[in-house]
Amino acid sequence: MDFIYNGEPGWISSVRSNKWRIFAQPAQVGLKTLVWNGEAWCKTEEYHLPAGKPAKMKLIVPEELNGSGNILMIFLPFNSINQCKAEELFILPENADALWSWPVLEVRTPVEWVIVKDFPVPTQPETIFFDGWLRTAEEKFFALPEMPFYLADTPAESLQVRVSNNFSGKKVRGSVTAEQSQAARFMADRNFNNEVVLAYNGKEQKLALNKGNAVFELPLEDNEPFEIKAFYPGITSGESNYCDPGFLSDLGYRIAWGDMHVHTRESDGMGEPEEVMQRARDWQKLDFMAFNEHIEHSLAWRVWSREKWAKLRKLYEESTVDNEFVIIPGFEYYSYCNLWCFNDEYHTYLSPEFNRETDYYRIKRIDTPEGKLQHEEVQKMIAKFAAKKDWLVGYHRLEVLSTQLGKLPTPVQCLQMAHYKRPPEVGSMDYLLRGDKVAFFGGTDTHLGMPAVGYTGDRTANSGLTAVLVKELTRKNLHEALCARRTYASLGARTLCDMRLNGAIMGETLSLAEGDAMEITFRAAGKEKLKRLEIVINGENAFVQELAKNTCDCKFKAVNKCAGQGFVFARLHLEDGRMLWTSPVYLN
Repeated sequence: MDFIYNGEPGWISSVRSNKWRIFAQPAQVGLKTLVWNGEAWCKTEEYHLPAGKPAKMKLIVPEELNGSGNILMIFLPFNSINQCKAEELFILPENADALWSWPVLEVRTPVEWVIVKDFPVPTQPETIFFDGWLRTAEEKFFALPEMPFYLADTPAESLQVRVSNNFSGKKVRGSVTAEQSQAARFMADRNFNNEVVLAYNGKEQKLALNKGNAVFELPLEDNEPFEIKAFYPGITSGESNYCDPGFLSDLGYRIAWGDMHVHTRESDGMGEPEEVMQRARDWQKLDFMAFNEHIEHSLAWRVWSREKWAKLRKLYEESTVDNEFVIIPGFEYYSYCNLWCFNDEYHTYLSPEFNRETDYYRIKRIDTPEGKLQHEEVQKMIAKFAAKKDWLVGYHRLEVLSTQLGKLPTPVQCLQMAHYKRPPEVGSMDYLLRGDKVAFFGGTDTHLGMPAVGYTGDRTANSGLTAVLVKELTRKNLHEALCARRTYASLGARTLCDMRLNGAIMGETLSLAEGDAMEITFRAAGKEKLKRLEIVINGENAFVQELAKNTCDCKFKAVNKCAGQGFVFARLHLEDGRMLWTSPVYLN
């Protein structure tokens, strides 16, 4: 079987090779799609997929594509099926010649049809696409027309109110979203266009929803803590996250919430960048977000290029409004490294080893001698990026890197502690114990077009948010704060946190001799009930405080037992299982 997938030993599967993506010509004829409605096959134009529920689809191959020796490639990018076996996901005609390697099913023609059974329909975006390509027996490549599937609306079951802690201009910025069930979490009911009532500081006002969502601005009346409620009379109500304009007033900082790791259809995610940005800004009312599209060719589905960068940069710049919402351009390399760029000349910095626009370069597998050698060179390049004043570099999946490389990777500025793919703190403590000074950040790594997506499960990261202490909400101020490590990571809860050691705040370095006194203070407040506070000193839980309330103001005294470098950070547990981590205060 001469499938494209069959590559040379030791090479990452060449099914994702850029040859047929770059040189594919648009085809006029595509697959015909039918959906099973429970009784019969029907056209997709007449049947909308039920969001969040399994669906059964039949892809019919027209005569124009069915030449002998052609290979059809059907792209299924959805993470929810990346561990499925072919027999679990597809029904094929008897004796069909096919190969399944997520995210691509390759089928040799002639073949009459392919059935995708029990396909788990995502909850986002409003429309999902199946991409397809054709390789002819003559080695010509054609991009088939996209196959759209439309997600059905279901009635709203709750109102979600989210308020930014960015109060610049003495304004309260928030959003109200009519959302569906837990299974379709963070999916706005686009047919919900009713009026809701906002209640703030003893006053009420009506707010009209448009396709299930509305944003609002209200005057900030004082520096006292508050929450905002929304009511849909007789049906449901919602209450915002806890807000306190004076929480860090003695430092002159405000807390900006963001998602530092988001994908779209421009690499291996779902949703157009414009849609994903809008969900972050208007549905979730985040203050900032970072796009982290893949840039390495052998892993990126859609080819990264300077033209793509120019297109996305235009969106990033047009969508960034100082003191309201900021986009940080970011990139992901080899599924473990995040790079964030705070200048406008990204493409002049990316070396050919990161991203070549040819078909001759492929990344060797990391578990081969050639791959390990290549990765050592990549690590040197990452270190150069980390040294640039207008770049930041962060890692996730640290235990994979450590195992494959046989050592901890190059020191970086940030470590992702709140992340849906890995349990909290995996690998992070090793960095701290060897003396690296890093900030903690959170990101969803979403591939479903839903920044700041929800959380389920005890102590299992399924959503990551980053809180940054800034003077003003601008890209420049965010960069400065991230470099200074004034951050903390959260598994989705927007709890306000403040940890200090002898007056030094998270991210700062304090000079203490062995035997010097230490006073650690920790304050927190949020909508969710706090369960337990752990103060970690040099990797050990030095203090544990049970809380069982929504706020805390704790003080601990200790003696510095470290003769050299050390670190102190706080780990906060919530009653619902979520966690938060402050970036450390470092000791010299």
